[in-house]
Amino acid sequence: MVRKHATRLIFISLLLIACEGAEESPQVEPAEVVSDPHTACPNGGEVAVDQSLQIGQVMEGDVDGDGADDRVWLSADPSGPPRCRGFLTVETEEKTYWAVTDASEMPSSLQEPLLSSLPNIDGEGGAEIVVNLEAGASTEFVGVFKLTRAGLERMGVDGRAPGPFGGESRDLFAYGGSVGHLEAVDCAGDGLVVMSAALPSRNDARSYRVERRFFETGPTSGLSLKRELTERHTVRDLKVDDFPEFAGSPFLSCD
Repeated sequence: MVRKHATRLIFISLLLIACEGAEESPQVEPAEVVSDPHTACPNGGEVAVDQSLQIGQVMEGDVDGDGADDRVWLSADPSGPPRCRGFLTVETEEKTYWAVTDASEMPSSLQEPLLSSLPNIDGEGGAEIVVNLEAGASTEFVGVFKLTRAGLERMGVDGRAPGPFGGESRDLFAYGGSVGHLEAVDCAGDGLVVMSAALPSRNDARSYRVERRFFETGPTSGLSLKRELTERHTVRDLKVDDFPEFAGSPFLSCD
């Protein structure tokens, strides 16, 4: 009986020593979640951090301009309310930002959006985020998102883009096409973005009329048309490398 009592005391003593020596785990504060500044979605904050709802790949790049890589991904919530089913998330060292990928409520021909690239379009601060959002028979369309002081915002266009799709949307950028038309978008240096369209000439089946419109980037999420820089060319036997923007994917030559 005495031996049992002694054994129990030794066990309790060892347990107390172990508890005293163990350090308490530090409390990690959850990162601040910054909501879409333009679209109110009650499910946005939860979807943004729910890894089970992620779709496609996770990309890494410096989006906030602090020199460190941030994580970027897309998420889908099929059960969410209209306009609140697709989301883009950026996770930085200090905060997590989310924005709706498409608030138009129009059905997309794509099964789901796709992350395309993280180019530095305006040449300042962090990278922008290019997302494939829509596709036609031969033309695809991307949206561009930028981290601003207000949050994660979709880049819009002040001024009409060239070509047959120029007036359809002010926040979609067309690229690709076929023999009937070609579209392209890329950086053009000095903080400019060029949007181009090539259409067959009415008078010569082997010639194309090419229009290049240039847009100026700025500190906000908008692009402004510089009408005085517009170029128009007629090119016989057009090749995709006649103009650099036609030779690659959207915003390929951006820094």
